[in-house]
Amino acid sequence: MEENTGPSFVMYSACSVDGFIAREDGSVGWLSEYDPASAGYGEFFDSVDGLVMGAKTYEQVANSGKWTYGNKPCIVLSNQTRKPFRQCVEFFTGRVEEAVDLMREWKLGRVWVVGGASIFTQFHKKRLIDDYIIAIVPIMLGSGIPLIQSCDVEVRLALVSSRALDSGLVLNHYRTA
Repeated sequence: MEENTGPSFVMYSACSVDGFIAREDGSVGWLSEYDPASAGYGEFFDSVDGLVMGAKTYEQVANSGKWTYGNKPCIVLSNQTRKPFRQCVEFFTGRVEEAVDLMREWKLGRVWVVGGASIFTQFHKKRLIDDYIIAIVPIMLGSGIPLIQSCDVEVRLALVSSRALDSGLVLNHYRTA
């Protein structure tokens, strides 16, 4: 019998040319003119078994009233337990490694690390992200929330693919080397 080694993690995000995922106030309205389908979102979403996201991202989604993640299991890393508005969501207040253990118990194979910068950085620091899929949006924000917060962890990446889209987006897929 083969042992379940645990899920693989993929960061799939958009960022500005100057490396920001949101304006300083957390707004992402500058992304609205881009169709996620053109960046292969549907195909990507079909490839994941579950999600892990930060509490701020969850709050943004909850406040919008639109849950676009279907019934895929979702762990929300948070400092406080709350009542989720979807049955497939579970709040988790433990360490990242314990959340990974829970995803292993759930037998998740590929997990999308859904923003924001704090959760990206937590998984990046622990070297848990296997794939980085980043849609570079043709805009310079000048300031904002960076893709990865400042940290002293260097991770070497190998380019898997890069595709320029008609919309001006450049979709880059990197795998940890």
